[in-house]
Amino acid sequence: RGEKDPMGRLVVAPAYVAYANLVKQIHDSKCMGREAFGKYTRAYVVRFRKSADEDILVCWGTYPSRIEVEASGPMISTNLMGEEKSLAPDSGKILVDLGNEPFFIRGSIQKVKEIESEEKIIASSADDYGKEQGFNNWNYGYFEVAPDQSSEGKYEFKEMNVVETMWGENWAGPYKFLSLGGGGAHPEIADGKQIWAVRRWKSGYAGKVQISGRCYREDEKGDGVEFVILQDGKEIFRRKVGGEAPMSTDIKLETDIREGSIVDFCVSPNSNTEYDSTSSDIMIKTIKI
Repeated sequence: RGEKDPMGRLVVAPAYVAYANLVKQIHDSKCMGREAFGKYTRAYVVRFRKSADEDILVCWGTYPSRIEVEASGPMISTNLMGEEKSLAPDSGKILVDLGNEPFFIRGSIQKVKEIESEEKIIASSADDYGKEQGFNNWNYGYFEVAPDQSSEGKYEFKEMNVVETMWGENWAGPYKFLSLGGGGAHPEIADGKQIWAVRRWKSGYAGKVQISGRCYREDEKGDGVEFVILQDGKEIFRRKVGGEAPMSTDIKLETDIREGSIVDFCVSPNSNTEYDSTSSDIMIKTIKI
C-alpha cells in the first residue's frame, strides 16, 4: 500500500488477497470449460474439476445475469476476499445472481444454466459485430460535422471500409485515425470539422426497448470525447467521457422504436483527438409492458 494509507503501508492490498484466494480455490483442479452461455449472454461461468465429487465454478457477469445451479447437496460460495457462505439448494437447485465481482461456488455440481429474462435482447454492438455492412442489421461509418451544424436529422452517414492494420482488420474511413472495431472507436478532426465514428443499427422490431451498456476509455490523457445516441436523427443521449469527465459512463434509457428505426451510436471528439480511443458495449432489449 501507499506510504499514507490509513491502514498502514505494510497491510496487504486487496488485490493480493484476491490472487491468493484464486490460487487457493483452483490450484489443484482441472479447467473443464465455460458453461451456461449463449447468444448475447453476459454471464461467465467457468467450471473447474477438483475431484470426482467436487467442482468449482468461477462466476461473474458483465451485465446483471442469473444462473440456476443444480447440485446433489449443499454448496459453498466464496467471494474474492475469501469470505464464505453456505448455499442450500431447494429440490436440488438454487438461483444465483451474477455481477461484476467474481466469486466461487464449490460443491457436487451437476448442471448449470442461465435463466433467460422475459425481456428479450434483440441487438448487441459486441456480439453482432461483423466486417460486412448490414451484417446483423449493423452498419459502420462516420458523420462530418461542421462547427455551426446543429440541425438534427441532417448528418449524412458515410460508410467506412474494412482495412488491414497492425492490429488486424478494422473499419476505417478516409481520415488517418478514424476507425471502428469490435468494441473500440476513434474519431477524427479534419478541415475544421468533427468526424464522428458511428455504429448504426436498423431495427427490425416495433415497440418499447431499453438501450443499456457502458462507454469507457482506458487512457486518462487527452481531453476526452462525447458519446452520443441518435434515434432517427434525434438526439436521445449525450455524455462526456474522459478529459475532465469520468473515464466511464453507464447507459440506460428507454425509447419507443418502429420497424426500420435507425439508431446511431456516435463517438465525437472535443478540441483534439489525442488519446481518443474509446470503447463501448451496447445492448438493446425489449421491455415487457
